Amino acid sequence: CQSMAENQTSINQSSPHPSDPDAVSDLCQSLAAANTRHAVPVSCAMDRHQSMYKNRGRAALDQVERRRKELELQKQRRFNAMSLARRLAEDDWTTKDVDENDELDDDLVSVADTNETLATEELTADDTAESLQRKRRPGKNYRNQLMLSEWLMEIPDNLETEFLLKLCPQGKRVLVVAAKGITKTFDRRGRCIMTFPSELPGGCRQFRAGLTVLDCIWDTSSFHVLDIMHWRDLQLYDTETSLRFHWLETNFVESAPNVCRRTPKNRHPFLIVESHSCQRERLVEFLTLQPPFPLDGVLFYHQRGAYTFGHTSLVGWLKPYMLTEVLGLPCHQHYSIGLPADYQGWLVDVERFEATRRQMALAYSQDRQLRRQQQQTRSENSHSMVD
Repeated sequence: CQSMAENQTSINQSSPHPSDPDAVSDLCQSLAAANTRHAVPVSCAMDRHQSMYKNRGRAALDQVERRRKELELQKQRRFNAMSLARRLAEDDWTTKDVDENDELDDDLVSVADTNETLATEELTADDTAESLQRKRRPGKNYRNQLMLSEWLMEIPDNLETEFLLKLCPQGKRVLVVAAKGITKTFDRRGRCIMTFPSELPGGCRQFRAGLTVLDCIWDTSSFHVLDIMHWRDLQLYDTETSLRFHWLETNFVESAPNVCRRTPKNRHPFLIVESHSCQRERLVEFLTLQPPFPLDGVLFYHQRGAYTFGHTSLVGWLKPYMLTEVLGLPCHQHYSIGLPADYQGWLVDVERFEATRRQMALAYSQDRQLRRQQQQTRSENSHSMVD
């Protein structure tokens, strides 16, 4: 553990900007090389995991306890979903009718949009029910409108009965909003990255009526639909995951038959990502089949979870090559694609991803601070010249 800390210190001296893919690649290679020189036993990663989730601060809540608390809090949360839907449709964030306390700390939104498997948000004993409630509200605009996963740090005892599995294709996580005759996609920071016609309700001039809000993966040609939050006049934010997925898989294409193919009115296809039972015999049958698309990871959704904003323990995440080790089940060889040559175990690899994320977050923060200082200096110089 100490040797990894020393390696981390040396890497800190040259942190790349998170938007530079070459720098990100160099950083990942540096981390991999460091891990190869200093083999870290799984027990070391376990100690670090327990320190992160149980000993940090005074008494951090572990993942199981946080999951239980989130399920309790979602029954009490004050959230006006219809008002949020109106704001998304009209792009109107000037009024206060969603909730007078719906302000969300910008730090809760990822600063580095380079990996969809970002770190869990550490919750300590200071995170009261009220603070957890605040962190689960939607953002002030199109930012923080997606439900993001945590690393699955332990296998839930009720995995077979309470969870559903979805394969996550490679691509960019986006929010899709179709309203007033146009379809827009937003990244996790709330930036509009694409505008186009679709046959979703509200998505083109011929289908102006209604509103559609979807949680998708964009792979440069198609949208893979992970979740649904609004369809026409049907609000699904507060609906349990199992019911949202059932509606998505049984009614989506039936209600809009052309959305799954490219047409003049539907520029990009919308493809449903199916959910699967986590019962052992069903998983054995499913995981031995070849995945239908290149995989980024695997998502585990708690069936009773409502659609939650930001990182949540109600959705777990694993890389495909971790499944055999974590679940103890045989998988098709395609699940091993991307397996690091120096792979030493599930938790060690999680720490490797987290180290990269922390470095990029730090680099981004330092770069943003530097640009603010430069802007302030230019402003001061401009004022002095006027004087």
